[in-house]
Amino acid sequence: MYDLSGTLEGWESVPPGTSLLIASRDSRENRGRVLDLLADGLAEGTGAVVVAMDDSVDEIREQLSTRANFEGHQLAVIDCHSGGDRRQKTLDNGVFVYTVPSPSDLTAIGIGIVECFRRLSDAGVEDSRVGVLSLSTLLEDSDEAEVFKFSHVVSSRLDSAGFLGLFTIDRTTVDTHSYKVISEAFDDVLEL
Repeated sequence: MYDLSGTLEGWESVPPGTSLLIASRDSRENRGRVLDLLADGLAEGTGAVVVAMDDSVDEIREQLSTRANFEGHQLAVIDCHSGGDRRQKTLDNGVFVYTVPSPSDLTAIGIGIVECFRRLSDAGVEDSRVGVLSLSTLLEDSDEAEVFKFSHVVSSRLDSAGFLGLFTIDRTTVDTHSYKVISEAFDDVLEL
């Protein structure tokens, strides 16, 4: 079970393989909650995979470091922010980075997630929390059907692996129809 009680009131724990959509009208609140949940897991020794659409790898690592103490090999980041070709590297501090050309390359992001799982497993990390920041950014370049399919596929992979998925969406930038369609890909929706 994944304990969420330290960050989400009323959510004691969720079973492995659960994917949650965290929705709010404040994208910073969404992001902060997910980073808090990822940090809670890192502090317990689990891994964290962050799909970073708008933040650099250094910003993600620094923000998690201010929330929890953890070893670099516990963290993997899919960098959709830097651009360029697909590439992967392990930083000096042990953080694994998989770079994709842009947030619109959903296939590359999916491949990156699988590669991050493999790297964490190779480093001896058995349980992980995955944060996707944010589906609203994906919707800027992809339609709701593509984002739904991506969310469904990733949620299925998380279920198979027994990991926790934390996806954010900004309700101010997504119309009601798209929100309803995309929310069907998740086990539960938390509206802040």
